[in-house]
Amino acid sequence: MTQALAEREPDALTGTEAEPEPSIDNKERLKNSFQALLVAVVDKVAGVALSKVDDLAGSLEDVTARGGVGLAAALGAGKALLAGTNPVWGAVKAGFAALGTLAKTLVIVGLALSPVLLIVLALLLVVALLVLAIVLAIRAATR
Repeated sequence: MTQALAEREPDALTGTEAEPEPSIDNKERLKNSFQALLVAVVDKVAGVALSKVDDLAGSLEDVTARGGVGLAAALGAGKALLAGTNPVWGAVKAGFAALGTLAKTLVIVGLALSPVLLIVLALLLVVALLVLAIVLAIRAATR
C-alpha cells in the first residue's frame, strides 16, 4: 500500500511525480503471502499437535504410574504371548509382581491356609448334611 502511495505522490524535491519503482508483480506478492500464511498455519498446527502428543504422553505416564495390577497383568499376558508362552501364567506372574507387600503377604497366607480352610469347609458341609438328614428323618417319623 505504501508502494502505491509512493507511486502517486509527487516527489518533494522536484515537484514531479516519482517514477514507479520496479516492484514485484501481484502474482509474486500473492504467492509470497500464501507461503507466509501456509508457514503460519503449519506452525500453529504443529504446535497444537505437539501439545496433544505431550498431553497423551503425560496421561500414559499417569496410567503406568497408577496402572495397578490389572494393567501389569495385561502387559504380562501380552509379553508372554509374544514370547510364545502361556499368557495366563504371564498375567498371573506380572499381576503378582505388581502387588504391594501387604497384598503379597495376604495372598501367600491365604494360599498357605487354603488346605486347612478347605478341610474345615468340608467338615461344615458334612455337619450341615447330617443336620438336614436328621431333620428330614424326624419330619418323616412324625407324619
